[in-house]
Amino acid sequence: MGDLNISGGNQGPINTGSGTQDNRNMTIGAVGSTAAEDALTRLERLLDEHAPRLEEGEEARADLEDVRDQAGKDKPDKRRLTDTLTRLSERVAAIGALAAAVKEVAAKLGVHLP
Repeated sequence: MGDLNISGGNQGPINTGSGTQDNRNMTIGAVGSTAAEDALTRLERLLDEHAPRLEEGEEARADLEDVRDQAGKDKPDKRRLTDTLTRLSERVAAIGALAAAVKEVAAKLGVHLP
């Protein structure tokens, strides 16, 4: 228990040593944040590129619009957001880059996908 190091800088404290846990990369849902908006923009760009290859490309676009709408609200409906992101995830699962982008959006919005 004696080897604990705490250091910091512009990134905040960094704990090292046995028994410590590094949570610096955790994302807490930040609706309306720049990170969430960037992730949504990236997903939209990828969806525009790959939608023609998807069986339900237009439906996926509608889901993305619903996610954007909910994410922009002061009090988003978390259940609706989760349901929509889950459905969107299923619609784009055939294309790895899209599936990863949906998971990134969900993480930025604080939604856990199954």
